[in-house]
Amino acid sequence: MQNEILRSAWTKALAKELSLSEEALTAEMKKNSSRTVLNRQAAIARSAEPARENLSQAVSAAEKMILGLALESPDFAGRIREELAAPDFESPAARKIMERFFQEASGTALSAKDLMILFQSEPEVITFISQVSADVEVVADKEKVLSDCLVQMKRQRIRTARGGLLAQMATAEKAGDQGRINEFKVSLHELNKREKKINEKK
Repeated sequence: MQNEILRSAWTKALAKELSLSEEALTAEMKKNSSRTVLNRQAAIARSAEPARENLSQAVSAAEKMILGLALESPDFAGRIREELAAPDFESPAARKIMERFFQEASGTALSAKDLMILFQSEPEVITFISQVSADVEVVADKEKVLSDCLVQMKRQRIRTARGGLLAQMATAEKAGDQGRINEFKVSLHELNKREKKINEKK
């Protein structure tokens, strides 16, 4: 009972410092905890499942569009390289492809054909690259779509980072490590400022 009282007081104080409602903060922490459990279960399921992953279904629409646009234009590729990094891609498949893209396209243009040659031993990746390239061809306002996808991925990056910080704060709170808690609070404030700046630009 005493632990529950302390946890409630800590959550209330943290929510006040972050300018969030207690309900929103509690929901975010629960969501992150649930996501961790689900990710572990998914990893176990994947290791037990012999079927190969369908890349098109495993990658989000924004990540697919980013890859397609990166291959569409050197200007787009340069902008994507400036604003994103491979770890920003949540899908392991997209992350692997973008790691190779960023490595090979540094300072030079890289076409869909060039990228497919790099993955010539992986037919599913080749098919996926071909699909995203075809999807981009029918997009009317590519500049706007690129801007929207970049914003979406930056927001996702912040949400993921915030979830990780909240989980670490909860662990530090259980251990009574006030120094670490204060460090995490500073990091959360920085994330909130970055998110606000992204929303203002949007």
